[in-house]
Amino acid sequence: MSSRSWRILILSTLLLSSIFASLPWSRNQAIPKVAAQTTISYVLSGSRTTGWNGTIPGPNLTASIGDTVALSLSSADSAPHRFFVDVNNNGALDCMSGPDKCQPASFTSTASYSFPVDSATFTAGSSYHYYCAIHLNMFGTFKVNSAAPAPPDFTVSANPTSISPSQGGSATSSISIASQNGFSGALTLSTNTPSSGLSWKLSPTGVTLTSGATVTSVLTVNASSTAPTGAYQPGGGYLVAAQSGTYQAVVSATNGTLMHSTTVTVNVTSPGANALGYLTEIGAAAIITAIAVVGILWYRASRAKTRKVS
Repeated sequence: MSSRSWRILILSTLLLSSIFASLPWSRNQAIPKVAAQTTISYVLSGSRTTGWNGTIPGPNLTASIGDTVALSLSSADSAPHRFFVDVNNNGALDCMSGPDKCQPASFTSTASYSFPVDSATFTAGSSYHYYCAIHLNMFGTFKVNSAAPAPPDFTVSANPTSISPSQGGSATSSISIASQNGFSGALTLSTNTPSSGLSWKLSPTGVTLTSGATVTSVLTVNASSTAPTGAYQPGGGYLVAAQSGTYQAVVSATNGTLMHSTTVTVNVTSPGANALGYLTEIGAAAIITAIAVVGILWYRASRAKTRKVS
């Protein structure tokens, strides 16, 4: 392949890469909240005559789905003991082939044992028994509660996440604040300080959110006629980006100690944006087709020229 062919191929590849990078395919998505998870710690001292912590039955243990139970175990009579939870309630130790939560080995002094309270093993709202596998008279009740609910919260998102005001013009993005887990209350909205040549504002700057609802505010960005542009410009034979025209508008919503933010990318363009600035609006399929057609025409012209020379 000739050096001219290589140059055309490289330019086409760079053009396609820049277009794909600027297409608005990416959007902020709210991340769903999961139930709060906690490590529940218990201290149990076992004796074959007086049970766990000196009582028969032993103390009631409780945890919720999603928690982890961490046990600090000791032998009060120096006899060997081995803790297990009888998940299938058959009064037998089913550690190898059954669902029981079993301490790996017995202890005669001290030991630690932890196990997850997962929904695949335990049923919320149910009660089980725990035992010493060696002395079954050492038992107690283990109750599993429903998963603890996640605390009230809210999310902040922008649509679109990237805007392109022209020099001397403006552009907007809609800021959505959504209630999660029953959150309600007043929110204060604010932005970071704009860069030189830009100004932006929110309307409104304060909203009241009710449980399960979503409210919006509008971010308006104004670019002065002298604001540096972020349009792609040709330089040195390759397409390079003038990054001085790309800015970040950060919008924050606050309620007491709760604060969440979202970012809007601001890319200032010149009023007479060149054809390259509009290529992103054509669509990837049309761009690929156009490049393919140009390549085919160039190839045919090269073949015709070769045959004519020969």
